[in-house]
Amino acid sequence: MKSGILLLLLAVPLLLWAKPTPPAEKAGYCSRQPPLGGVFDEEHCSACLKDQSCSNCSSDAKCPGEAKCCPGDCGFTCQAPVKALMASYDVS
Repeated sequence: MKSGILLLLLAVPLLLWAKPTPPAEKAGYCSRQPPLGGVFDEEHCSACLKDQSCSNCSSDAKCPGEAKCCPGDCGFTCQAPVKALMASYDVS
């Protein structure tokens, strides 16, 4: 009985330590925002929606180098990130 409790006490910290961390988001921004509600235009994207080839990534970790997983015309694709936001100017 004592050995079972000892094994449990040793296993719990090990399991917590081995927990995978979520993929980090890469630097920069996507040039487009995903469509409202995450739904792409079914009429325009019908061909790739049928065979599920619209998206080639699901997170930045799936993209090579500095590329980010960003919304495209019909799904998410690896794209070069925008490094800086547009500057705002006072027009008054």
